[in-house]
Amino acid sequence: MSAPGSLDSRILIRTYLRSYFVGAAFSNRGLQTIGLALAMEPGLAALYPDPQDRAKAWQRYTTIYNTHPFWTPFLVGVFLALESRIA
Repeated sequence: MSAPGSLDSRILIRTYLRSYFVGAAFSNRGLQTIGLALAMEPGLAALYPDPQDRAKAWQRYTTIYNTHPFWTPFLVGVFLALESRIA
């Protein structure tokens, strides 16, 4: 297992696979936000072991998110790379 605040290959694979379900929970309020949150959850949990810090990170991803589903795996990787710099 990797150190807290880092992402190992298992976590990256889990986020990659989850990113394909981005449209499964589409809503009129946040569009694909719920799917993005589902995909980001393993990465954010690894980067932010403290629940308060994780809640602050979740705040950044609870706004409207809408894109073509094929872009989501790439964008989740970009978002997690940026979060690893913040963490």
